Amino acid sequence: MKNVFIGPERVVRIGPWRGHPDTAFIVTYQHELIDAEDIKKLIDQLEQQRYRRAITAALAPLEQEPFIASGFEPLQELVLMKRALNSTVPRAQHRLRRHFRKKIDDVLAIDAAAFDSFWRIDAIGLREAINSTPKRNLRVTTHLPPIGYALSGVARDRALSLIHI
Repeated sequence: MKNVFIGPERVVRIGPWRGHPDTAFIVTYQHELIDAEDIKKLIDQLEQQRYRRAITAALAPLEQEPFIASGFEPLQELVLMKRALNSTVPRAQHRLRRHFRKKIDDVLAIDAAAFDSFWRIDAIGLREAINSTPKRNLRVTTHLPPIGYALSGVARDRALSLIHI
């Protein structure tokens, strides 16, 4: 993934979508709203780099508007879940241990078993997810080899969580 300037002080990150070199993955910075003109510049740059399609990371409704105005269509909607925190939390079924980022093949194998090729994360995507927040934890189950992983992170008022068991 690399930073691409699309306007004065407006930057997005782009890279190939999970092993599909003809599909660009666009990640916007949450503190910067981009407009339809910025997106047009971005599309021009993506075409120059020989991308044929583009997919964005999850976008809040306000962030979606200029993309929709530029011809993007919703692909999936996120499911937000809630739970009252005034009750007992069930005991975890799997014990976790710290995982070292240098040995990510087992995490990639778990992800490959869980998802089809479109949603499967590759090494670049996993590193991008790990580095997307300044505070993060990558854990795997204590099984050998691991049968699940959890990646969580926090940046200001945003949180990331990927759990696959």
